[in-house]
Amino acid sequence: MKKQWVGSLAFAALSLTSVVASANYVCMTSYQPGSGTTGSYGVAVATLYSGADCTGSFIGYYYYCSTGATSASCAASSTYWATSDDELAFLGASLVEAVARNIYVSQSTTPCIGGGSGCLAWLYYQGL
Repeated sequence: MKKQWVGSLAFAALSLTSVVASANYVCMTSYQPGSGTTGSYGVAVATLYSGADCTGSFIGYYYYCSTGATSASCAASSTYWATSDDELAFLGASLVEAVARNIYVSQSTTPCIGGGSGCLAWLYYQGL
């Protein structure tokens, strides 16, 4: 089957500090409104598994924070922060669609504040 791009969110260009991408499925997603730690617009969280419908191995929780973040779950570089409510809303809608349609995703992480883990640099959605 020919791969077809369903959509992509390239929050930032790849940098030398990004971890190599891997491909998985979004099992669950959530949005947490802005706070002093996740940024002024909040954070979107994706729970990834290696198989569709939350099957296979648990891969991890991935966080996309917003401007002003200080949490260890947030990217150390502001390059990888959402800069508006609209940006987080678009990401949230895309993640919900990925869950509903079992869309294969590729993600890449970037270093987190204070050495945390799961900080999202970018996420691509692919349909098969």
